[in-house]
Amino acid sequence: MKSTCYGIKITLLWLCCTLLLGCTKGSEKKEPEPLKPKASVGDKFEGGYVWYVDSTGQHGLIVADKDLPKRLRWQTCAFDIAGTGLAFGTGKSNTAIVANAIRTSPCFSTELTAAVACDELDYAGYSDWFLPSLDEMRAFRQFLNTHGAMTASYTLAIDLYWTSTQVKYDEAAFVPGMNSAASFDNEDKTTYFAVRPMRAF
Repeated sequence: MKSTCYGIKITLLWLCCTLLLGCTKGSEKKEPEPLKPKASVGDKFEGGYVWYVDSTGQHGLIVADKDLPKRLRWQTCAFDIAGTGLAFGTGKSNTAIVANAIRTSPCFSTELTAAVACDELDYAGYSDWFLPSLDEMRAFRQFLNTHGAMTASYTLAIDLYWTSTQVKYDEAAFVPGMNSAASFDNEDKTTYFAVRPMRAF
């Protein structure tokens, strides 16, 4: 009798463990599959060419395939615009700050300036372009140096390019284009330089 009871207990214990493990396995959540990258470096994508993709593969920066048609001034008359940064990722906010300040300034004119032109640009079906910050333009220039022939469709000209980074009340930072003898520097805001818009995705 004892052995029979013992056998029943073992059987019941086995059934409980089996059911418990079965329930546990059934309730286990599968790890979500990683998202596929939206685009890769060098792809023609959403209005331009991808030159930077973050670690998630879901966000990055796109550069327009060409400069704006005309060389532009940073400001038509110099005055201090507080709040611009030089760091990677500040170009979009810089552009909004500068464009809004220029539009509401006492010396506002109908002449397009670099940040305003990018802010108002509607190109290739997109209207969220911006004037890159100093570090964004530096990084893009380094990208062009590293990738060579792959970037022929959207490389920078032998020119000087405005960034959205103010340095002093009357000067802003610029970046030299490809094969230019100039170095990274600041220049009077009323100087005419080339402009290359970017946008984020």
